Amino acid sequence: MERNWYAVYTKPGKEKRVVNAFSKKRIRNYFPENKITSEHKSNPEYRPLFGSCIFVYISPSEMREVKSIPYVINFLYFKSSYAVIEKKEINLVRQMTASCSNIKLKKTNVDANEKVSVITTPVAGYERSFMAITYGSVKINLPSIGYTLIAERSDTNNQYFNASSTGFRKIISSNLKTLLTP
Repeated sequence: MERNWYAVYTKPGKEKRVVNAFSKKRIRNYFPENKITSEHKSNPEYRPLFGSCIFVYISPSEMREVKSIPYVINFLYFKSSYAVIEKKEINLVRQMTASCSNIKLKKTNVDANEKVSVITTPVAGYERSFMAITYGSVKINLPSIGYTLIAERSDTNNQYFNASSTGFRKIISSNLKTLLTP
């Protein structure tokens, strides 16, 4: 059977327990966390990016097992069936949470036919062996779950990327790469 990514709602504050239960049952899951940084605190704080939501990679035959786990409420629905989340969207969320902090969510319309999109706004720069890219904002539209992720740059939180690094540069559009090439 074909496996897909699905969004599972949990009781508020019980996400970590559900993630542990999924791991014990060997159910592949992804729980995105937002790294919250502050000038006043030295250590970052981690909060759920999508409140009470965990993504699972399962086949339809495993849905009953997922629903039987304590604190799981239900799956996300779209047009009276379970909403399937694209692998590309999950990968973009992984890259953004790994590379950005203080990510904001904006609710948008759910559109199964719309494609995921990445919108970046470059502000500055390029140096020879070291690429310094500072963004006004990075936006990722996730049409299958109805959210746009927004990471805004603050003057105290510039993001620098080594020219050979593979992390967040993967989602920079080819047009932006050509713009930065001397």
